[in-house]
Amino acid sequence: QRPCWADGQKRGAESAVFCQGIRAEAQVNQGKFVGAFFWDGFKFYESFNLARLNQEFREYGGDPVVAKVTHNLWRGPRFVRLAKAVHSAPSYAECGLPAGSKFNAAFVRAYAVKAFDRYTNAHPQVSFSSMVDDVSSAVSGRTREIVVAKLHDAATTLQTLYHEVLQIGIAFDKVTTTASDAKLATMIVKDIQALGGEAVSSVPNLGVDYKPGKRRLGNKRKVRFAGMIRRGVKLAKMRRWMQKGKHRMFRLHTAGQRPAATFGAAVNGYTDRQLQVSRRKIMRGQTPGDRGVSMTLRLVAFGDPLWREAVMPALEW
Repeated sequence: QRPCWADGQKRGAESAVFCQGIRAEAQVNQGKFVGAFFWDGFKFYESFNLARLNQEFREYGGDPVVAKVTHNLWRGPRFVRLAKAVHSAPSYAECGLPAGSKFNAAFVRAYAVKAFDRYTNAHPQVSFSSMVDDVSSAVSGRTREIVVAKLHDAATTLQTLYHEVLQIGIAFDKVTTTASDAKLATMIVKDIQALGGEAVSSVPNLGVDYKPGKRRLGNKRKVRFAGMIRRGVKLAKMRRWMQKGKHRMFRLHTAGQRPAATFGAAVNGYTDRQLQVSRRKIMRGQTPGDRGVSMTLRLVAFGDPLWREAVMPALEW
């Protein structure tokens, strides 16, 4: 385990962004400036050399049986087919991980651990976080110039490690930079240029709105809340069409509508209005769910499906 891994046992994307947000708020309250850049790997899985990946996984301490089975499976023979024509000789993959494999996370760590160790040791003042192909680097300083200088050195080092050690590219169309104020974000982008991408006030960091040292509310939350309302309308129509078993619709509300709408609540919380509207939309799937039925009585009888979201920032703390 290393602090830079955003995912792991009892950790996830929300936990990583929560820690980043708390750290940034504490530094801003101390009168410091905070800046960060966010990168996304270009053709991340396709770039991994399987022979090297197998070796790195074994050196990382991975199970040799898992290493051998996955290597043989991922590098197994493929026959190229075009219409009715099939190539007689098989082809063998040299690079690339199959999307969806449960072993991907472990192999990605093994592949990147040496490079990221070099990066964090060279720049201990950088708050570095990595989750699969998404990485972020944040620093703080007493002046804007100090923050810009730190991020300049960090971005240059990380770019070198990406190209020379990891041998993967950067998706420059997804690169973004944010800071505790708009002026600092503009200065960072002007200094590191393409490595800073676009200067924004709020960035969806691992799917969660991140605004260093600012009010915890962003566009991603608004989009998810609007999507929850649209899904609620569709589920209500489905419920009206059903002749029997309408009580089963509540499972779709709790297993689909609720998680999709409330992701990120551990970081940004829920406003009173959002919590009230969400309860009404989700509890519509609980029989009886018609208008005129008391919401308070239904919450007392069946429980609050959003009780965790109501106190999730406190639970995350």
